[in-house]
Amino acid sequence: MGKFLLRQKEVSKIVVRPPSTGSRAVFMVETEGRRERRQMQDLFATVAELAEVVQLSEGQITAYAIQARGDTSLVSKIEWLLKSQFAFSVVERSFSEITYRLIESLCAESESRILPLARCGICDAVDPFPTRVTMRDEQDQEVLEASYCGPCAAQQADRDHKKMLVELLAADRRNFAAIREARLVRSRRKPEQPAGLPDIQTYAIAS
Repeated sequence: MGKFLLRQKEVSKIVVRPPSTGSRAVFMVETEGRRERRQMQDLFATVAELAEVVQLSEGQITAYAIQARGDTSLVSKIEWLLKSQFAFSVVERSFSEITYRLIESLCAESESRILPLARCGICDAVDPFPTRVTMRDEQDQEVLEASYCGPCAAQQADRDHKKMLVELLAADRRNFAAIREARLVRSRRKPEQPAGLPDIQTYAIAS
């Protein structure tokens, strides 16, 4: 079997974007008015030059998750800046479902909005920095994007990246088991991306 159908479209290419490695942290701040919210935006726009950044909520309770790639002191520096500029700030030096539920609860009790995060296609857990798998058709149009949290991706980890991809998709709750019969061919051309990020893997589905 070569290519396979998904949503009545023929998938001809699969792109895998692994997350970068590094320490994670979540920053929650109670902001008062537009000026303080703008301060938060400006701060984390600067942080995005040094780490991966995902906004989790906006409004009175503004929250961001980061994944620091290099500078191990970055989290402490951000924590110091937030505590020096805002009356209330909380730092969690990891990301978990409990942390996300706390942010949801704080948003529900204030003039804030929780922002949607990717959910794992296997266990349905939220993860701001998942492994992303994008399936594309012959016109290079996206057919579907699947995300996998760190623990589920780790369960399928293998030195053979192609085998890991097949096992992730086969374990997905949406039933992509046909991937086991597809013939994947790794592209030798690597797309351009910022230094320090893991390689994006691209596979053609041969006929």
